[in-house]
Amino acid sequence: MGIICDEIGHELIPNMTDNRFLNFFFEYRFVMKIMVLLLAVCGVFDIWIFVCFIFFEIFYVVAGIVFERYN
Repeated sequence: MGIICDEIGHELIPNMTDNRFLNFFFEYRFVMKIMVLLLAVCGVFDIWIFVCFIFFEIFYVVAGIVFERYN
């Protein structure tokens, strides 16, 4: 359910509203981050999976910034 909400929000919210908070929230996929954190806290998988996921997300954003700067 969280993944569906994240994907729908990421694709549709920027076209439906000018609310800066909602656009930021769904652009950086915070729904997915919250769901992964909840799964880790509930013991579905180790908390290190969440930590690695966050590092992946950080480097993904940094790579996008670098790519935009040099292209």
